[in-house]
Amino acid sequence: MKKSQKDDKSKKDDYIEKIQEWQEHQYDPGYYIGGNIPPVITHTGRPKLLGWFWVISAIVSAIIVGVMLKAVYEAEEIVSILIIAVPLYVLIIFYFIAGIRLIKKGAAESYTRAKMFLIKVCCGIAVV
Repeated sequence: MKKSQKDDKSKKDDYIEKIQEWQEHQYDPGYYIGGNIPPVITHTGRPKLLGWFWVISAIVSAIIVGVMLKAVYEAEEIVSILIIAVPLYVLIIFYFIAGIRLIKKGAAESYTRAKMFLIKVCCGIAVV
């Protein structure tokens, strides 16, 4: 068995172990607060796609919240505007930043795959 196949198998086994751990502890209060991140978040199959989804949903959410705030602002209730706007926009900013990070992560992974493919092609050409 090649080294890369061993690495892939060990990564898959590690992922399965993390999923099993998550299933055992998903309802334990505070288990994932101490730095344990659920594997569904850390091992996304397509981080670039998920990142674009989060970025687009953050933009759409910001537009919807902006329209809602405009309607509330016309009623001249400044306190309710602040109570609604600040937490929602903070959440939207977090989603946007997370989406950008996932897009960058996906780009780095695709660059690494392309680089490995190019090395294999060059080695194949050199052998011929």
